Amino acid sequence: MSSPTKPYPCEGVVRRGGEATGPIRLPMDDRRSFVDAFNRRYQAIGMAIVPLVDLGEDDVAQIRTARPPGAGDDAADRDR
Repeated sequence: MSSPTKPYPCEGVVRRGGEATGPIRLPMDDRRSFVDAFNRRYQAIGMAIVPLVDLGEDDVAQIRTARPPGAGDDAADRDR
């Protein structure tokens, strides 16, 4: 679908069980406090936000090219 606006780049990644599950935009003010509060609240279920600035270049490249869970190649799925 087309949209008249460009998507904003993500500033962090939500991880669950060590796996990246999706991008996240962070608040403009007090980002570190938001991340710290989220991580404290959701650590019991294995979720955490990792700001992109805290990741190395290899991790960021891997996240940007990763496909979301369940997003398979349609051709490969048809062949199964």
